[in-house]
Amino acid sequence: MTTPNQPTPEVKELAVVLFNKPEIKAKFQPILGAGTDAYIQSALLCISDNPKLLECTPQSLVKSAHRSAALGLSLDPALRQAFMIPRYNKQVKGQVAYF
Repeated sequence: MTTPNQPTPEVKELAVVLFNKPEIKAKFQPILGAGTDAYIQSALLCISDNPKLLECTPQSLVKSAHRSAALGLSLDPALRQAFMIPRYNKQVKGQVAYF
């Protein structure tokens, strides 16, 4: 049973599916090389730790993760190098993730 502040398992699964698409992984591969899968797992951990991020647009989640990867910063919450922050955007009329 989920509480009002927790996303449903289906929403979390959508994030996993999104980041595991071959075209998304291909964006990270030139930057991360063999560490792509580990980095994507840390991004998914970051996203699942903050239910508000699951309300963000999929494109903004990928863009934020890609930007932090390009700067060589981990999204792993334990390392505290980089964070994804959900913000309301008037142009897209919804939540977007910023790095």
